[in-house]
Amino acid sequence: MDARMEYGSKLITFDVRMSETAAKSDLWIPVKSGTDGIVALAMAHTILKGRIQA
Repeated sequence: MDARMEYGSKLITFDVRMSETAAKSDLWIPVKSGTDGIVALAMAHTILKGRIQA
């Protein structure tokens, strides 16, 4: 979390519940239970297709 502040990064949390990490995140995206694998695959697909710019 300290590195996030130092580099100006944003923390986005995908979680079923509002955890401590989610509470400290810049954005919390609630997902349905059991769909976190699908979310991870979608993120990997987007990254590999080059649709994210740093």
